[in-house]
Amino acid sequence: MILIISDVHLAYDRYGLLNRKLEILRNIIVEYGNEADRIYHAGDGHDSRSYSAELATLEAEVYNLLKDKRKLFVCLGNHDGEKRKYGPLSPYSVASGVNIVGEDHIIDGNWCLRGWTDKPLPDVKAKYFLGHVNLRDEIGKGFSYEELERTGFERIYLGDLHQHKEVGKVVSIGCLFPSSFRDEGIQGGFIVFGDSPSYDFVRYTIPQQRYPIFKTIEITPENFDQDIEEVTNNVVRVRVTCPEKWFTDDRREKLRQHILDLRPWHFAGFVVKEYKSEKELVEKSFSDDPKEIIIRKARQDGWTEKQLNMVLDCI
Repeated sequence: MILIISDVHLAYDRYGLLNRKLEILRNIIVEYGNEADRIYHAGDGHDSRSYSAELATLEAEVYNLLKDKRKLFVCLGNHDGEKRKYGPLSPYSVASGVNIVGEDHIIDGNWCLRGWTDKPLPDVKAKYFLGHVNLRDEIGKGFSYEELERTGFERIYLGDLHQHKEVGKVVSIGCLFPSSFRDEGIQGGFIVFGDSPSYDFVRYTIPQQRYPIFKTIEITPENFDQDIEEVTNNVVRVRVTCPEKWFTDDRREKLRQHILDLRPWHFAGFVVKEYKSEKELVEKSFSDDPKEIIIRKARQDGWTEKQLNMVLDCI
């Protein structure tokens, strides 16, 4: 059996998700990890912006539950750079037995493993590739599905894209845990390969009752008094689109209390979009997505990915 996880993104966040992530990760390691012949981590175990020795210790406590840590292979993702500073305190030190995979690929049986890099996939004699790779068709940079389809691997399993997706022989593993509104609507999960020679896999999703989904609730004057669904145990924000001065303090408080009565995991507040006329509303509905405008402008001005992600996480 092979257990594959990706994009865990352990971090201290505004939504209070770290302890729940550690709890679920601990359960996965106990239930599947010790029985597995191999555990492949496809990268981004942390968020470099909040990585610390304390986080490294918390993660080490989870992987110390493995009876044999030599079966764990960790591909470093684009958010894992800070790990190198805390190597002696992390589960990724040489003494722990964990196999760390950086820019240079390694071969493990039928598998070729590699961490995050913009280099082409290696031309090696292995059936399967697993690594941390940007997909141009999804985020505008990296490798296209067509390019990956032409490689010699039978199947390609990738971290980085948080949405689980299968296109041709390319499988985006999907994040273990959604971590922000950039992951809106995504249900986290992991992959398990059985012992069959066909290497068929099953993707198990984390139940919504155990880990929240990020949701935006759309409110207008027309649906203001209607029932609101998919709030309980989720991280939610409310986007109100309404005429100017319609969203009064009384309406705001009434809606806020209604949301809280539905017991969300976390209420992230309101985003209010006011318009002066129906004509203005129609014009705005055809305007560019604000995120796309920010991304386009940031790339024109030469922002780093870290700077861009910090801004996008606040939207």
